[in-house]
Amino acid sequence: MEFKKNIALRVGSGALKSRLLKKLVSNYGYWLGGFFTEELRSGGAREGFILKTPRGGSELLASTKIISQAVFNKYGVNLSALDVLGTQALAAARKDGKVVLMDELGPLTLKSEKLAVQALDALGSGEVPCLATFRKGAKTFEEAFLKMDNTMVLDLDEKTFTEVESVLNGWLEFWIRELGSR
Repeated sequence: MEFKKNIALRVGSGALKSRLLKKLVSNYGYWLGGFFTEELRSGGAREGFILKTPRGGSELLASTKIISQAVFNKYGVNLSALDVLGTQALAAARKDGKVVLMDELGPLTLKSEKLAVQALDALGSGEVPCLATFRKGAKTFEEAFLKMDNTMVLDLDEKTFTEVESVLNGWLEFWIRELGSR
């Protein structure tokens, strides 16, 4: 199978995406860089999001308890999490020749201009492969990813979960071999 440099997952369910990313980080964490998000919950209610790195870095990204000029829906956004942890994680992944993970590219993570520039540069560069996720229905991102010749867009839902997981495992194994031989 011929693999493209990037994969963009069009996600309908945050729970499915989280389940898949946890498996990938667990199985391929050494070869992954970048960031992913996890929901912050209390008593069953979502209170915000945490930005995490495969290396164990973590910072509160958005919360109903944060007061900030940057907001996303009902959440105040901690721009420092994006500007510092997010951009450093992307830069380190590229420098170290890791597969770049960029979860939840969209209005929340792109509140940071620094992160947006890094993300676009990583996706367009020939350096390292990127795995990005975006919400189903985010037309701007969908159209951008579909126009990128070096990017395969996959739909993640209940029906496609096993197939997408299999494709991602094969894609990661391919790139691990490629990056390891450099």
